[in-house]
Amino acid sequence: MKRNIVTRRHIRKNRLYTEKNYEEAWRLIGNGVSIRQAGIRCGVPEATLRGHLSGRFSRKLGSPTAIPDVDERSLVDHLSYMADCGYGLTRKQVIELAGATFQKVTGRSCRFSTKWFRGFLKRWPQLRIVRPRKLSMYRAKSTTKQRLTRYYDELHKTLTNAELLDKPHLVYNVDESGFNAEHAPPRVVSVAKNTQAITSSRSPTTTLLACGNANGDALPPFFVFKGKREVSADVKSGCLPGSRFVNTETGWSNSQVFKEFFTTHFLPHIEHRRGPEEYAILLYDGHKSHIGIPLIEEARKNNIILFLLPPHTSHLLQPLDVGCFGPMKQHYNYQCASFLAEHPGEVVSRFSLTKLMSAAYLKSMTAKNLQAAFKKSGIYPYNRDAVDIVRVTQPSTVTCATAEVPEMPEGSTPVQQMLFHKRPSPPAEDKSKKRRTSPSYEAGGVAITENGIFLKIFREDKEKTQQKTSKGGKKKTSSTTQNDNCNPGTSKPSTSRALFTSPIPADISSDEDEDDQCCQCHRLSPPRERLPGIIIVNWGKCDACSHWVHLKFCTPTESVKDSDFLCPCCVSNREQ
Repeated sequence: MKRNIVTRRHIRKNRLYTEKNYEEAWRLIGNGVSIRQAGIRCGVPEATLRGHLSGRFSRKLGSPTAIPDVDERSLVDHLSYMADCGYGLTRKQVIELAGATFQKVTGRSCRFSTKWFRGFLKRWPQLRIVRPRKLSMYRAKSTTKQRLTRYYDELHKTLTNAELLDKPHLVYNVDESGFNAEHAPPRVVSVAKNTQAITSSRSPTTTLLACGNANGDALPPFFVFKGKREVSADVKSGCLPGSRFVNTETGWSNSQVFKEFFTTHFLPHIEHRRGPEEYAILLYDGHKSHIGIPLIEEARKNNIILFLLPPHTSHLLQPLDVGCFGPMKQHYNYQCASFLAEHPGEVVSRFSLTKLMSAAYLKSMTAKNLQAAFKKSGIYPYNRDAVDIVRVTQPSTVTCATAEVPEMPEGSTPVQQMLFHKRPSPPAEDKSKKRRTSPSYEAGGVAITENGIFLKIFREDKEKTQQKTSKGGKKKTSSTTQNDNCNPGTSKPSTSRALFTSPIPADISSDEDEDDQCCQCHRLSPPRERLPGIIIVNWGKCDACSHWVHLKFCTPTESVKDSDFLCPCCVSNREQ
């Protein structure tokens, strides 16, 4: 008789408890609960807990990893360090580095797979794959710990002296951004994998100057269009109340435009927000078009503190860059996409640009965004710890030639030593390359309306003019740029030099170089009572004593001709 034999197939039971149950069981055991009762309450087998307690196998759940836990920890620290330095590793590079680590530990070569990588991410949940934000080399080198620390010290000192630490309505930030008719299409819902989006053709850049304070109040936008004629009413249609429009040859801002923004747009909007003797502070980046002697004098006259951010740090310290311009560009792209969908066959033109930009400005320059931006940059409330200085300055430690080379810690494991040698080190300074001479003084992270800083900027402009005239070149002038650097200086004897500026305040005139002062009034510019306003002051150099003197104001002579010129001092000496 045939017998049917049924074989019992061994079925492996998978783990029926989670890591949370496992950790809870050990917590109960630590509180005095028996191993058996802890296993019953949390659903963990008693044998598993006793085996882990006796040390027969690791308490870590799952099979042992190819790389020991301590070496994986070193690998995680290395990945975090490289990402903070701006040289983060991709998935392929991490897998290759894991193979090198395995070979260093075991002496055997092995190719790791993406399966190991997925398990590696599960074991270390603090790791994740992200798309990094671009960081230019200029910003990486400029964002140093010393510069940021000095900036916050100077900012606190300025806010304290002006009594602005508790006055958010008087702490302002201004910045500019360019807009184009060719927008970046937003994400859309589609069945097809590759979907197209209609955009307008690229147009000339239109600049928008935005300004707001730490209290959440935003000024109306200030537009800069490309052109020479006055902006027409059709272009202005759809703008916000109080908006202003100017034209330049390029569509970008310049020193004259920024001066006009300050005098005709900024000052009228803040007068009703402060008392007659109260100060206000305006923070912005130190672009050369934002620094000029007439602008500084106008600010000093109106009790406005002009505070420049350190160079190439606006991505961290400028509130509008931190919390407003990103949403503004997103809203602008959405507005352009909606406009094109509602008007098939049309494009975003000069006449519809103002309306779209104004709608994006209104949705992004909100009180919530402005307050969060000033808080995130550490300006108001003042908090120097708002920016993680150690982390954001990490790229400068490996990109600057002057950075210190770190030393390997003592007692490092072979894996730690290998990973340490794979870290980037600061480059050696190449002295063979010709570097562009930097100015003797670079304003940044300071209030340029202070007496000492004002004088340094004035002297720097004077030195630039002297260098240009000594090379025999003529200074270029343009109708769209303001002549902020016309200061006295020349190397040829018996010639005149011009000073196009208003008088220097008397409280800083005592620090001027004696060689550049007038031998009669002992100043760079004639006294205030002799100057009715901003005019051109000609200088003459004496052929006998090589002293300079103001023509027409401090001497009867109005112009220097080819004949010898003598200052009043030498004339009186010869007469005696």
